Amino acid sequence: MTQTSKTKTAKTKAVKSKTASTAKTSAKTSKAKILIAYDGSANSDGALSDLRHAGLEANGEARILTVSDPWIPSLESVSVATDVVFAGAFTMAQPLMRDALKDAKITVEKGAAQLRKNFPKWKVASATVLDAPAQGILHTAEKWHPTLIVLGSKGHTALGRLLLGSVSHKVLTHATCSVRIARPASGSAASASPRVLLAIDGSKDAEAMLQSVLRRSWGKGAEFRVIVVLDYKLSLIQQYQPGQKGPLVEAVPQGDLAKRLAEKAAQSLTDKGLKTTFVIREGDPRTEIEAEAKRFKANNLFLGSHGLHAVRRFFLGSVSAALAEHAPCSVEIVRR
Repeated sequence: MTQTSKTKTAKTKAVKSKTASTAKTSAKTSKAKILIAYDGSANSDGALSDLRHAGLEANGEARILTVSDPWIPSLESVSVATDVVFAGAFTMAQPLMRDALKDAKITVEKGAAQLRKNFPKWKVASATVLDAPAQGILHTAEKWHPTLIVLGSKGHTALGRLLLGSVSHKVLTHATCSVRIARPASGSAASASPRVLLAIDGSKDAEAMLQSVLRRSWGKGAEFRVIVVLDYKLSLIQQYQPGQKGPLVEAVPQGDLAKRLAEKAAQSLTDKGLKTTFVIREGDPRTEIEAEAKRFKANNLFLGSHGLHAVRRFFLGSVSAALAEHAPCSVEIVRR
């Protein structure tokens, strides 16, 4: 073999090795990291069970977190030199802090045990923190960088110190990753196969949501439905303005565009061997998507975090938060 041939062979091997290394790194990077907020309530237990309907990979990595808020003055508010009252209150609160942390550790281990039982192949770790609930979840997410945060739609009351319900909107608003608000089904519906409703509006966020769904493992019994909602009232408001001689945007046959969007998304799911239908609805997206979730008996609703600008007439963005609060099933808001 000539020196030139040897050099080419060495370069080829180096390229293959680099490609393989890059592929491995990419695979590791894409592995799901799930942060689960758990407060010990029945709803929180149900959120753990609901994850079996989320199509998550069998060998994921999860961190289950219990945030305890013992309602004590913050460290920033305490100054021994200038405020003896606050300093005294903080000193008196030390036993409460210890008790709260002890209770939180008991609670989180209960949740971790349930999660390990439901997902025996998952790598599960537990953590506790003394903080305001939403802040505790968000601060942990900033340090751990999860790909998904999971929390129940309701939790303990403030008197129970472990609180989730009222913070879901704040977490949804400020988290930089996808967020799942779990509403577990009851009775026979709890053991049913996944029934997944995807709201599509033609935006990049909706496309990212679709790709996220396609990457998951759903099993043979899962059923999917794609919905596109036409909001003609919003379209007319945006298209015509007082004093304008004509439309602000070029008229487009919206029904045809909606059908193409729905068909394309449905075909992507079908190509993966997933049983899929699609529907086109007209009206307020919040109302129509919620109604479709009930008709389809969905136990999963997937949305992009932001939709197209209203002038484009397919509009989801501000709808996501409303559906996260009012939908009859678990809602996952996917961020790019």
